[in-house]
Amino acid sequence: MTGDALKEAMVAYRTRWEAVAEIEAEELRAMPMERRLRQYAILIAMARAMGTFDDSVQYNEADVQPVRERWRVLKEKFR
Repeated sequence: MTGDALKEAMVAYRTRWEAVAEIEAEELRAMPMERRLRQYAILIAMARAMGTFDDSVQYNEADVQPVRERWRVLKEKFR
């Protein structure tokens, strides 16, 4: 495959995956909240079963506050 053909194939590949990502995003936006929560609960149950989820973790407010601030800034920026 030549350089131009390879570049063209890569662009086509990326374009297809961008279309797939947009369809997936639209499906997520249309998904009812009940289904989202059910899927979240399933993920948490799986994490607990694998031993990778710990409910007992306590977060220090000093550690959490900078994260909340970053989310606040992002939320304002992308509204």
